[in-house]
Amino acid sequence: MANPWIEIVVSVLGSVLVALLAYLSKAAGMWIRAHVSNVQLSGVLLRLNDTVGTVVADIAQREVEAMKRAAIDGKLSAEEIASLRDVAWIRVKAHMGDGWSTAEQVLGLTREQLTDLVLAKVEAEVLSRSRSR
Repeated sequence: MANPWIEIVVSVLGSVLVALLAYLSKAAGMWIRAHVSNVQLSGVLLRLNDTVGTVVADIAQREVEAMKRAAIDGKLSAEEIASLRDVAWIRVKAHMGDGWSTAEQVLGLTREQLTDLVLAKVEAEVLSRSRSR
């Protein structure tokens, strides 16, 4: 006849092992979800930053220089600057395509908040480009 204490210990260890495996399974699932979320967030931000940089560089190269040459004093008016900012926003949104909705979802922003973020990034890119000259 087997020792009853051995049966009790085996039963308790089995329960502890099952609980430990359940905890590790849950922890692994949480880590995977967090990792996927971070990868999505990183991808959206990278795409957004690249798109803004490309659009601002394109506008600066194609339109700003031509507008400055056409201006009498060689400077852009406030209306022209606002117009170029609007053009940049429209182009960024067009280049993002379906990524716009994904960016809203992944970043947890409303459409207005994402628009404000893009406009701020456009302004920052323009400022960065003007300082590097």
